[in-house]
Amino acid sequence: MKYISNPGDFILGLIIAAVFVADICTTQICLSNGLGYEANPIMRGAVENLFTLIAVKGFALILVMYIVNKYSKKWIGYLGMSVVIGVTLGAVINNVGVIL
Repeated sequence: MKYISNPGDFILGLIIAAVFVADICTTQICLSNGLGYEANPIMRGAVENLFTLIAVKGFALILVMYIVNKYSKKWIGYLGMSVVIGVTLGAVINNVGVIL
């Protein structure tokens, strides 16, 4: 069974994974040092436990990759990946700003 239909999907998947890892790390630094709070109400419960946070982010990555692979011949898949990368990168930038 073929999971990734073209290399572009894989590369964007790696970028999303890297941004998710950066988000997990910067969020944990902020919270463990008392520098801020989780602004996303959906994620507030997940950030309390590192394992849960990693599981949620992993599930999100798998879900995004599935959706993009399903719509790989349409622009909507790449637009969706770009939005996920942009929103998560915005959170990372905010976290780095709080840390500094």
